[in-house]
Amino acid sequence: MAILNSKFDILRGWPDGSAVAEDFTMSAKGDGAANDLFRAGHFVKLMTNGAGGAAAYTCSGDAALADSTLANSLGLIIEGKEDNSSKMSGTVTCLIAGGYVVRLHREAAQTGFQATVTGGQNQFALVSSANDIDLVAGGKVCVLNGIIEPYNGAVATNLVVGVCLKLDAANNTADFLIY
Repeated sequence: MAILNSKFDILRGWPDGSAVAEDFTMSAKGDGAANDLFRAGHFVKLMTNGAGGAAAYTCSGDAALADSTLANSLGLIIEGKEDNSSKMSGTVTCLIAGGYVVRLHREAAQTGFQATVTGGQNQFALVSSANDIDLVAGGKVCVLNGIIEPYNGAVATNLVVGVCLKLDAANNTADFLIY
């Protein structure tokens, strides 16, 4: 069951669009460590786990800039460990193809009548990890530690994965087109 006070949502591209959803085994069980949240709205690294590079994929922790070299694929979790079925099966459901628009939420920053999401984690950053580029509508974005952040062209391992379409600071949400 989805977290009802989270504002994570897929706006365009799935289902019946260009994005494809698949289930993946978690190579770690999502113990809440910074590198393996396995929550809806976070990006994970998809790794080939079959013999001789066969297409048996698992997901391993939150995707980082180092994964942006295309050595591994990115997947956006749409059903994560906050769902009981995911906890029991040890799997998460991910979007694995681009061409979708997603609304991400800053769960830890949520305020107002809904208060904070229990165990909430921000799904995007307002400032790049280098603290020099702000997230703006129309700006390019990359992935670091499983979340979207503003693209910083000065970091060689950054790979643009999409663009910010809308930033709603009052509601702690932003809409992103993921290529």
